[in-house]
Amino acid sequence: MSFAKSVLEATPNEGEWNKNKFSPSSRRVNAQKIHRIEGNTENVENLLVQDTTKIAVLHGSDTAVTLDFGFNTCGLVQIEFDNDNDNDKHIELSFSESKQFIDKTTSDRSMDFLMEDLTLKVLCKGTYQMPWVSQRGAFRYLTLWTHEESRSISIKSISTYMTCMPSLGEDLSRYSGYFHSSDQFANSLWYAGAYTIQLATIPVDSGRRHSVIMPRTGWFNDALAGLKDASEILTDGARRDRSVWSGDRSVSLLTEAVCFDGVGGQAATDWLLTHQKESGEFPYACKPIDMYGSDTYHLWSLVNVYDSFKLTGDDTTALHHWQSYKKGLEYSRNKVSELGLIKVTNVLDWGRDVLQNHAASCNMIYYHTLNGAVELATRFGDEKAASEYASQAKELKLRINEVLWDEQHGMFKDNELSSVLSQDANCFAVWFDVTSEERKESISENLAKRWTKFGAPAVESPGMISPFISSCELFCHSLAGHPERALELFRTMWGYIWNSPYAVQSSLIEGYFQDGSCKYPFTLYDPAYISHAHPWATGPTVLLTNHIVGLSFEHDHSQWNLFPAGIFSENAIEWAQTGFTSKTKGFISAGYKFERHLKSLELAVKSPKETKGKIGIPYDSDYAISTVTLNGEVLGTEKLEIQEKYYVVSVKESVTVIVSYC
Repeated sequence: MSFAKSVLEATPNEGEWNKNKFSPSSRRVNAQKIHRIEGNTENVENLLVQDTTKIAVLHGSDTAVTLDFGFNTCGLVQIEFDNDNDNDKHIELSFSESKQFIDKTTSDRSMDFLMEDLTLKVLCKGTYQMPWVSQRGAFRYLTLWTHEESRSISIKSISTYMTCMPSLGEDLSRYSGYFHSSDQFANSLWYAGAYTIQLATIPVDSGRRHSVIMPRTGWFNDALAGLKDASEILTDGARRDRSVWSGDRSVSLLTEAVCFDGVGGQAATDWLLTHQKESGEFPYACKPIDMYGSDTYHLWSLVNVYDSFKLTGDDTTALHHWQSYKKGLEYSRNKVSELGLIKVTNVLDWGRDVLQNHAASCNMIYYHTLNGAVELATRFGDEKAASEYASQAKELKLRINEVLWDEQHGMFKDNELSSVLSQDANCFAVWFDVTSEERKESISENLAKRWTKFGAPAVESPGMISPFISSCELFCHSLAGHPERALELFRTMWGYIWNSPYAVQSSLIEGYFQDGSCKYPFTLYDPAYISHAHPWATGPTVLLTNHIVGLSFEHDHSQWNLFPAGIFSENAIEWAQTGFTSKTKGFISAGYKFERHLKSLELAVKSPKETKGKIGIPYDSDYAISTVTLNGEVLGTEKLEIQEKYYVVSVKESVTVIVSYC
């Protein structure tokens, strides 16, 4: 099949890309191999099949078998015991996402630091069905342990029923978007990002319980984490915290939009909007955690509302909550000091050192929020608000660049009194177009100088590498005109994440220490608490679709853009295609194929009806355009619009563009 035909006939669930999905086609899954055996066992390989005529036996006390499901899974475990078992025999179950934390005596920590997960004690009689409250949010490894049981235990079968993303029915592999390319690592990571979103999209009544009075042991996933009439909700993490945190969603909503239909993300936005205080403040974390005290996450909440429009083309949510949105903006506006910047008073953030003074990152997010507010106000005919927000944004941008820029080091300071040149603030400065092209270039160059073999350190933290802020850094380099740097960081950092000693190689980790070890540098922080299915780490999925292939919709989704990036660089992906589904317009598929030795570029797009689009044809000093054909018809470049480093072709239909360079 030709490349163009592959793009034009593509669907999310039929094609070579299906083999890269980690999502199973059935919710009930079995372990794939035996990871470890301790003690006396018999025929434990029978635990890997659903054949109840084949029995596995664990003999005597302190015998343990660890099953490896082959990928991070979740849900409700079912065990069928042999009838020969005595009525009072027990076996204990423990769970772990990473093999680093396999422990027959306890599961990896999922509640908090005052509680121990320990094990589930199961009566070995008939068929055990894990109760809803005990469902496990994410695990790759399941350990069966006889503990003090001196008698033999016979097991017919064991499986888990995955409870994530209930809107998909029984087939979890039914996506709304796809990606495929010449780079197998990119293929794997795109789908790992999608699968991370899926694992963290939980039934609305399976949030992590967060009561004042709790048992000291066990785990409890039966709390309401969204509106009662919602089926599912996109949370911050599969095992923990199973709640809505708005800052995390600055990345996860973008990923969800190119992979799935957005049911969980919209439900999370709806839930978030019910948490606004009378003062206008939005939460740091929604119920069941129910925590306030973050100026940045308050602003991210407003960004989430704007994104509910931008990512779908549907302004219903933003319009319905417009007055609440404006009240939230006023709450932040009241924190602007005589310097013309927000002075932070609620200091909680994503895990970095606490925010201080006129924190740069907070003001960058505020600028982005104001620009979104201008667009929404204009759309809703609120001309007075649009004018006010535009004026405030203009003044804020000026003050950010005057007060917070460090000319000597070519980066933004963490705040006006700090010498720290924070990763988050500088990434946001580029991502949200807060500064000049010259300064963006400087920021990109200086951020890249910090990289280690483990990734991009967050210098505003006590030694962390954050896949959340580094996801933002991927976008930063691409938008600064350096997609080759974005690809290098992607391959270095997510390459380490994928191949680290503690990797689960199916979903993506929350964070780790700057020396590459799986820990956080906080006092009393248990490394086993780190999540290995955390949607804020899914930036590569967004990078590959929206930046490298360069496929995106304008905000009302009536127009799309295809502007492939970095195709001339030495580390370029030779060819790539992607597609996703707009809630309001339908499915779009597009891609590029660059044959360097032939100096030939092929671009193809299948667009929804009633949309129009722009295709960017890249060029540079080494690749001058010789000829361009559109569906076989030669186009004169003199008639094409020039936009930065692209010639732009405007089209209203599905097309193939062939470009020859000289």
